[in-house]
Amino acid sequence: AVDVFAFGVTLFELLTGTLPYKHGTTAEVVRRHRDDPPAKLAGYGDFPADVVRVVDALTARYPAARPTARAAALELAAVQ
Repeated sequence: AVDVFAFGVTLFELLTGTLPYKHGTTAEVVRRHRDDPPAKLAGYGDFPADVVRVVDALTARYPAARPTARAAALELAAVQ
């Protein structure tokens, strides 16, 4: 689940140029990750609905809400 999240954050940053959690000190980022939901991709541009759905699922706050790596790969392959 951590690798899936990290991949989602990487995709989010590649698409938007920023991270789903605002920059700050390490302690601030950890607190934001614990207390605040991540930013949604839709708020950063006009992306296809399928891309928004996949990236938002990958960066879901709770690990149980994230797809498995295999499911994520299948979803991304379908988006192409």
